[in-house]
Amino acid sequence: MALKPRFFDIGVNLTDSMFHGKYRDKHYHDKDLPDVLLRANYNNVDRILITGSSLKESGKVLDIIDEYKSCYEEFKARLSQYKEVKDEDSLKPYCTIGVHPCSVKEFSKDPAGHIDQLRDLIRKGLDKGVVKAFGEIGLDYDRLYHASKGDQCKYFELQLKLACEFDLPLFLHMRAACDDFITIIKPFLEGTRPDGLKLRNTTGVIHSFTGSVEELEKLEKLGLDFSVNGCSLKTEENLEVVKNIPLSKLHLETDAPWCEIKKSSACFSLIASEPSTETQQKPSNNSKKPLKRYHPLLPIRMVNSDKLSKFQNEDPSELPPVVKSRNEPCFMPIIAQAMAKLLKIPEEEIIQTTYENSCKLFKVD
Repeated sequence: MALKPRFFDIGVNLTDSMFHGKYRDKHYHDKDLPDVLLRANYNNVDRILITGSSLKESGKVLDIIDEYKSCYEEFKARLSQYKEVKDEDSLKPYCTIGVHPCSVKEFSKDPAGHIDQLRDLIRKGLDKGVVKAFGEIGLDYDRLYHASKGDQCKYFELQLKLACEFDLPLFLHMRAACDDFITIIKPFLEGTRPDGLKLRNTTGVIHSFTGSVEELEKLEKLGLDFSVNGCSLKTEENLEVVKNIPLSKLHLETDAPWCEIKKSSACFSLIASEPSTETQQKPSNNSKKPLKRYHPLLPIRMVNSDKLSKFQNEDPSELPPVVKSRNEPCFMPIIAQAMAKLLKIPEEEIIQTTYENSCKLFKVD
């Protein structure tokens, strides 16, 4: 009997304003995180790693997990309206704690004090059993308008010093900064720093990898893993690069609400079963109800952000609709399908191997 697919989305930004109804500073609907998690679990996503990208957001991540756990029975009851789910298959959220390279200016007023607060937050998350990685940390030279190269390098190193205190894998960000990234992290991995500092846990993953084959080879030599999402599959060049990621080092993520696979993505033609048009379904009678619009790659109803409140509870027999152009964990099967087509291996193998890779890296059952 075939195994049921199980997905571990290792990169989800649930603190983003879009999951709280705000798009480009305009509020369209109430927070819909429960629906986001419901759709994820319905589509066999049973593990997620929520990304902490600043001190404030890392604290919010812990609050989101606490809220989910407090409402678990209600969540399970809602899900049972659509499918039967055993406790072992239910969604289990974990998180990272750290400061993204684009947010490192928050260290500037009091670096030591900020590190102390991060340390306390990590300890709090470890006591709860939910912090599974240190991050998101690294370098991003594509967005220097957020933080200079000097500041990014300085606070990447500072956070790696803190990481040496914990037995946690690293959740890493690297964009257009490979050489500086390696220069900073390699001594921490090898224990060759003059101060003798060495990471207790030398494993980690470069998330949302969009680098070159040459960069992939350099980073692989450090023993690091790689995670892919829609941004990793955006161009033909991207596709040629991710083909070279060893299956034993591959992880999948959505990076929701960002990095969705679009019709313009190079990988779309690999997985679209018909011309790239949104599926529409007419009302079953002659009523004047509008056509139902569905996602082009999954049978999930889709609405614009300003219409979500109107259609959220319209049809209790259907899952609440997704918001058009907002990525979600429920789209993990699409990432797996694209990678299976690209690597020309069975989809089941991609799903099972990447799930096991992620559970092993983050020490999750």
